[in-house]
Amino acid sequence: MKMKQKWLLILAALTLGTTGALAAAHPVAAAANYNVKGANQPYFHGFNAEQMLNWSPETDPSAKYFVSDVSLQPRNPKFAATQAQPDLQTNAQVLTLAGDYGDPGYGQTPGIPDFTRTVDAFSRHIFEYWQYIDFYGSWNGTPIGGNSYDDIRNNAATLQYGVINYPNPAYTDAAHQNGVKSLGGWFWPRPENFSAWVQQRADGTFPVADKMIAMARYMNFDGYFINQEATISSTDAAQLQKMLVYMKQKAPDLYIQFYDSLQQDGQLTYGNGFNTSNAYWLKADNGSAADSLFLNYAWNTTRLNNGVATAQKLGLDPLKAIFAGTENQKYGFNPPYDPRQIFPNKTTTNASWGLFGTDFAYSRYPGNNLDNNSQGAIDVRARQYWSGPNQDPTKTGRLTEVNSAPYPDKGVPNDADNPAHWDGVANFIPEKSVISQTPFYTNFNTGHGLGFYQGGQQVSQQEWSNIGIQNLLPTWQWWTTGGPQVNFDYTDAYDGGNSLKIVNTTGQSTINLFKTDLAVTKATKLTLHFKNNAPLTLKVQLTFKDDPAKPVSLNVAAEDLNTWQAPSLNLAQYSGRAIAKIALAVTSSKNATLNLGDFSVQTATPSTTAPTALTVDRYLPTTGEAFVTLNMTDQIKYYDLYTAEGQFISRVNSTKAYVDHVPANATALVAQPIGTAGQTYAKLDVPLKLR
Repeated sequence: MKMKQKWLLILAALTLGTTGALAAAHPVAAAANYNVKGANQPYFHGFNAEQMLNWSPETDPSAKYFVSDVSLQPRNPKFAATQAQPDLQTNAQVLTLAGDYGDPGYGQTPGIPDFTRTVDAFSRHIFEYWQYIDFYGSWNGTPIGGNSYDDIRNNAATLQYGVINYPNPAYTDAAHQNGVKSLGGWFWPRPENFSAWVQQRADGTFPVADKMIAMARYMNFDGYFINQEATISSTDAAQLQKMLVYMKQKAPDLYIQFYDSLQQDGQLTYGNGFNTSNAYWLKADNGSAADSLFLNYAWNTTRLNNGVATAQKLGLDPLKAIFAGTENQKYGFNPPYDPRQIFPNKTTTNASWGLFGTDFAYSRYPGNNLDNNSQGAIDVRARQYWSGPNQDPTKTGRLTEVNSAPYPDKGVPNDADNPAHWDGVANFIPEKSVISQTPFYTNFNTGHGLGFYQGGQQVSQQEWSNIGIQNLLPTWQWWTTGGPQVNFDYTDAYDGGNSLKIVNTTGQSTINLFKTDLAVTKATKLTLHFKNNAPLTLKVQLTFKDDPAKPVSLNVAAEDLNTWQAPSLNLAQYSGRAIAKIALAVTSSKNATLNLGDFSVQTATPSTTAPTALTVDRYLPTTGEAFVTLNMTDQIKYYDLYTAEGQFISRVNSTKAYVDHVPANATALVAQPIGTAGQTYAKLDVPLKLR
């Protein structure tokens, strides 16, 4: 789909609407009463060329609050026997470009993106489907540095946005723990001189490229999506390619994807296929430039086949070089170009897959997406997108061919909110997992809540969103038998903001939870916290790699009603085997409800000593805010912060953290370090003084 020229005329206004291929999100004018940012809460910003050239952690005082401390985790080898669809053998990679917490109330209640690591509100876009993607690019656009948050809130439509923005570090945290790379953004055009971005020193170095590398290293993200979507001079285009080659030579591990919008001579042209012209941005005479190309959306089978041939002729792997783009931001569940042309069958693929605007389930919700009561419907929309219209990854595929893709693209959405037109990402992409080592622990926390729970007790009624403390979630939403209904319950939890709730368990039900590759030893134990409201029989079902057709069921005592129970199962008899899938089997003569609070597999008793530390760098009693420094290590997942009187404040997972809602009468800040196995370490106590 080619961008209409009127976009260039309205660019300066930075409006939200666009008929083009990839449009960076920009906030609309904000409602007067919309503001959930703390009075002094750090917010991240974009960069123009001058700011980028001068960037360093020392010159950017907010940078230290936007570093991800989570390492990128390796993913398990493919094991078809425990896939929701074992015959699905495509090897395509998936990149998605989406907002992070989102643009609240897009098209409905005016709002602004949060631009913060955490948000004091529940109704936000919280991504839960990492198992289907390999790259996540935050796609919201951010105003350049120097604007106050009041400027952003009140004058959003007239602000200058940066060419470069780094990803929200909370999203990087969640991406990394799921084996997904997190990408920063580059968006052009902007109202500045492009030549400044590709200037080259006499010694051959590119100062902007050096800064981009330094920023990714410091912030701990994994590369950039380059959206170069306006004509530039042929000289600048040649310099841009040279700069990309320079980046790959200097930092080969940083991933770069280039958008299919620019010709070798700098002209804005959408190729809609991989050809010798746009291959220029990957294959340079003096080396490799970008790693891959995001094809504009008007591809078809012929263009995809030609692209494969072109890539092979150039010595490129088509599944690494070519990502066929799908536009969901505008077209929702019914984009005009049919993904079945990318994936003609369960074993063959013509390209990898680039998804744009997958946060539409939230940001394009046809109602008030700031309303907490809308979140259930928004979750259903997301599940219909990723798991298919039946919300079941074993039963994917569209429910109608009427007015479904492929259809003539007239630039106007066609029944965009009807999931019957959509096959589901799980129809084409097998799920992936990082669960390969013990301890494996999860409390099912999605990353937002209507309150906060510890030990099965509610300790706070403050709404919150912080995807950085999201735990590993079930691999499938939802793969079940026997008809149970499964969802996240935000009204009851053992730890965090939610539990996993299973209802309608009359008869026998199976709920598949996790795809794993966990080696069992004589010391391995499985533990869980659960609560049931009626008598039932509960079993943990383990599928082993050496005999996947014969899962083993372990009985779990479920004796007390409406009380959190904590059984432990010894797995010593299965020593030497590897667990490939974990499921629950529930049998009840009544319509019982089961809440699962946490789940773990551990081989050794976790250590209760670790190098923990807490420093209060700044305390603002008038606004109830504090800036703290914590010691994050491989052993520590996060810290829970309290007052000396025991009042819960927040859970944080970054070395430099901002916290609010510190009570006016607080005399000290107490930190409870929590490890990767859910274990606790000795508490730290620091007096609160003006600093």
